[in-house]
Parts: sequence; C-alpha cells; structure tokens
Amino acid sequence: MTRRGFTILEVLIGLSLLIVLVAGAYGMLLQLHSRQQEIATLAARNTIGTTIIDSVERAMLTCVADGGADGAGVTVTDSTVRVVYREVSPDLPVSDGAFGGRARLAMIHHADRRTLEVTTTRGSRSSTTTIANIERVRFRAHDGEDWTSEFDSRAAKRLPSAVEVAIWFARPGGGTGIEKDAGESETREWREPDRLRVIAVFDSSADESIDAVAEEGDAGSGGIL
Repeated sequence: MTRRGFTILEVLIGLSLLIVLVAGAYGMLLQLHSRQQEIATLAARNTIGTTIIDSVERAMLTCVADGGADGAGVTVTDSTVRVVYREVSPDLPVSDGAFGGRARLAMIHHADRRTLEVTTTRGSRSSTTTIANIERVRFRAHDGEDWTSEFDSRAAKRLPSAVEVAIWFARPGGGTGIEKDAGESETREWREPDRLRVIAVFDSSADESIDAVAEEGDAGSGGIL
C-alpha cells in the first residue's frame, strides 16, 4: 500500500498556521518584556525618590538655624536645598559624644541637564553624586504662615516649620511634565509630582548656632536639635 504525501497546498497551509502561531507568541513575549521594563523602571524610580527624600529628612532631624561659618543652617530655593546639621551616633549617649562632627547636605537641580546633584560634606571630605533623568525637583519651606520657595534660616532666625520635597522624573521619549491645552500657547500647571513628601521640622522656633549646639552635646545637656 503506497503512502500518500502532503500536497503543496497542505504544506503551505501548515506553514501559514505555524507563522501565525510564532508571530502571536513573539508579540506576547515583546509585551511581557516591555511590561517587565516598565516595572523595573518604576521600582528604580521609587528607590531613587526614597533615597533623595530620606537624605533630606535625615539632615533636617539635626539641622540648626545658624550654621556658623557655613552660613545659614537651612537654605531653600525652588530648585536647591542646603542643610547644615550634626551627625548623630545612635549607639552612644549624648554624654559620650553622640553628636558627631558638622556635616552639610546640598541638593541642586539642573533643569537643562535634567540631573540632580547631591553633595554631602563631612569635615574636609566631600562626595558628590549626580542623579540623571530628574525632570524637576521643587523644594519649599513653611515659614510658620505659608509655603515659600525662598527661605534662609539665619535671616529668619529660626528653622522652617516643614520642608516639602517634590520630584518629577523625566518621561520616556523626552516628554515634558508641563501640561498644555491643544492649540493654546499658554502653559498650564505641572502634572502631579511622581514623589512628594512634607518633612516636619522639630522645634522650629529654636535659634541656636551650630557651635552652641555642639557645646551642649559635648557637655551632655541632652538638648534636642
């Protein structure tokens, strides 16, 4: 008994079905890969945003109104924040020198490069980290009455009641976070920030210089910065 082979038509139909299945599977893999990249990007941005905000919050915990030779203890503009603070060792009581040396934190956003420059200075040592893909960072201080984008603790003779940190990450493809109406040249408000936190500042009425605080720490007075 002779075996009948496949006709050309049957082969073509089979190949067509195989191509359709492969194309469908490839499309699903592309979607899965794209989704994985989106999740990874969101996770990375969340980590970066948390790191930025936590750095400001840690500095504000022990900041002072007057930074002595370093100028104002807290200086805030729309795109920069500078904080002079005392490092604290959680393992030592105040009487044993829990208040460490003087330290400074400076964050400067460069809108043209979409980067955030973070500089930490401890004594004579300074380290700078540049964070890319930051479309905008907005810093604001609460002076006890209202939010302001200009604050100098030395001039105000007090610390702010709170500091707000808002972060906008750069959009894929170079899009901007500024919303515009179609056919209108007038710019509307920015979109909602990707990360936002309001940091309360303890004892914002304090008016002590950093040297006075250091003396209290060394003397074991137990004062709170």
